[in-house]
Amino acid sequence: MHRRALLAALPLFALLPATAALAHPNQAPTGAEAQRMIDEVTAFRAKLAKAVETKDFATLRASYADSFSHTQCTSPRPKAGSSP
Repeated sequence: MHRRALLAALPLFALLPATAALAHPNQAPTGAEAQRMIDEVTAFRAKLAKAVETKDFATLRASYADSFSHTQCTSPRPKAGSSP
């Protein structure tokens, strides 16, 4: 039954515009939009660097998402077969 309904609806899909299935345009931002994004990221990085330098913990806490999790990647790895 479901297969027949799907087959009957197939011609209707041809009536939809091709872009209706795309969530986002397939192009990079340009011009003023691109510069705005660059400026926003640059300002955030400068703010973060200043907060680290001055040890401003309130700004640092506000800069990270609540779900942020830091993983230490420089610690020695346990050998295979050993317990943590």
